[in-house]
Amino acid sequence: MGHTASAEFDSVSWVEHPYLEPEEGPRMVRGEVGRVWRGDLEGESTAVLLMSQSADGSAGYVASERFEGTLGGRKGSFVLHHSNIMGGDAPPEPATGYVVPGSGRGALTGLTGKCTWLHRGDERLFTLAYEIAG
Repeated sequence: MGHTASAEFDSVSWVEHPYLEPEEGPRMVRGEVGRVWRGDLEGESTAVLLMSQSADGSAGYVASERFEGTLGGRKGSFVLHHSNIMGGDAPPEPATGYVVPGSGRGALTGLTGKCTWLHRGDERLFTLAYEIAG
């Protein structure tokens, strides 16, 4: 990947919908999160997450997230697919994901890339290694 972008983000909304709450085992929820971005990415996004949450605080998720705004000064939109697991005694690993191929619109048409999400305390840092074809 020829370019790297980084941005901070704030989650500004969260709505949770339980869809499975068994007597034993982890609960399953569908979450919707809204974010605001600043840095090499400027704009807003909405993500839908499917999550598994254990009573001990362990969790895992998969998400699809649509970003709309600018990336490196180019205006458009694209979709990210990302996931992570959390829990146990190990420190949290960054979430990883990809730009969904063919999802780029506007000046971001042809965007491909791989991303990481770091959540550590109050720090929220996103990094994207990317290319834009054409």
